[in-house]
Amino acid sequence: MKRLTLPEPRLAGKVTVEGALRERRSIRRFASQSLTLDEIGQLLWSVQGVTGTGGERTTPSAGGLYPLQIYLVAARVDGLEVGIYRYRPDKHDLEPVAEGDVRVKLAAASHGVEWVDSAPAVLAIGGSYRKRRSNTARALDAMSIWKSGVPPRMSISRPNPSVSERFWSGPSTTTRSLPSCSCGKLRRPWRSCR
Repeated sequence: MKRLTLPEPRLAGKVTVEGALRERRSIRRFASQSLTLDEIGQLLWSVQGVTGTGGERTTPSAGGLYPLQIYLVAARVDGLEVGIYRYRPDKHDLEPVAEGDVRVKLAAASHGVEWVDSAPAVLAIGGSYRKRRSNTARALDAMSIWKSGVPPRMSISRPNPSVSERFWSGPSTTTRSLPSCSCGKLRRPWRSCR
């Protein structure tokens, strides 16, 4: 596996935002043909691509911290070996993380979401704890959790040291809940309860 620069994204599409919203549907049966690198590159750019000289991206982030990382679990992508890749928005490329087809393990870790193991590719979203700043570390923890879709007050697992274990081994033994105040309310870690 080697690092791969993705094709440049299209900045003008044939479908309007309104048209895309109107036609949006969840599909859990996939065609047998592979995805192309153009399709993968466009999808990844749409999720986290850089749109400005200051590092701005297609999705907003509080304080411009962008704590989320996007991983591609590739199974049937033309020109790409089967494996896990990390999307690097600043370079618009894919960095190899692990070899092999892990979709069955991913489906199991997704509480039996069956369609995951038949998809040609899956995007996995994780939080980057490397982007901590001393005065915002707790805020980044909470933002990473909330932005990835984990409901508040739900226990979460800290990432395991190995990337493959981090995604596919299930819950670790180290869990914690989102912070709450002595009054019992969930609080934002960067603000005190009033």
